[in-house]
Amino acid sequence: MAFWRKQTIYSEKELVECTTEIEALLRKYCVKEWLDFFISINQEIRRFWTPTSTSAAKRAILKKLRTLFGGMGSFNDFGLDPRAGHGRAIHLSHIEAYKFNEGLGDLKTRLYKIVSGLEKRI
Repeated sequence: MAFWRKQTIYSEKELVECTTEIEALLRKYCVKEWLDFFISINQEIRRFWTPTSTSAAKRAILKKLRTLFGGMGSFNDFGLDPRAGHGRAIHLSHIEAYKFNEGLGDLKTRLYKIVSGLEKRI
């Protein structure tokens, strides 16, 4: 008997929700390193990801998002560590850093799945 995994079909709405949540989390914790990227990519998504957009325009956005997950120093590797001085401006505790990293980790995983799913459809 064959078992098939149910394939989740991700939507553009989920992409916008996820990148917007990441932007809000980075803004809340004053994480300037990646905030500018997410502000920019959210503007691009709103501007270029429309029902009349070409597949090429959508693929270009997905390609930018895919770069977040490769190589050393990528967004995928990013996390806050108060011992390294992260969050000093907002007096971030170790517990708050843990909560931030946990939440961001979940969002990174979700974003990766959404991008991968949309790449297959476009």
